[in-house]
Amino acid sequence: MTQASSTADNKSGLTRRQFLAVGWTVAGLVAVGEAGAATLSFMYPRLEAGSFGGKVVIGSAQEILQSLSDPKAKPVETFKNSGRFYLTRTQDGIIALYRKCVHLGCVVPWNDGEDQFHCPCHGSLYDRKGEVQGGPAPRPLDIFPITEEGGSLVVDTGKQTQRKAYDPSQVYPLKS
Repeated sequence: MTQASSTADNKSGLTRRQFLAVGWTVAGLVAVGEAGAATLSFMYPRLEAGSFGGKVVIGSAQEILQSLSDPKAKPVETFKNSGRFYLTRTQDGIIALYRKCVHLGCVVPWNDGEDQFHCPCHGSLYDRKGEVQGGPAPRPLDIFPITEEGGSLVVDTGKQTQRKAYDPSQVYPLKS
């Protein structure tokens, strides 16, 4: 069979080489598009209800206020529900303290024996208001606003507030 007869049999006008080139180009564009879509999806977090970065319902306002009615009550950890903050009682009300040390971001646990938060990495100490009592931390622990919605207390972990000192306006007031 001659070259002329094989070209006459190719009615589509597309050679095998051209078909493969188009196929590989389309496959490459699809792969690049999928990689781009995956990259974009990682750039924007999916905030689920009740997870860190959004509003976390911490329970009935009455129950929370009752559990923290004693001024010496241990701060309530809220790691279990992805809150990543402590609820603690001050003389003015309750405050939601971010669990990260402002020095280098270590998780700061509560020490019952000394009635304060201890940073295990560099020794920063914080009282129950989140104020620095010692160590290299440059400022108090960050806080989250607490509101009441439908009888439940809600902490908005999407609104982290840096502060220079404790102020009674930063707390959710205790209701008598």
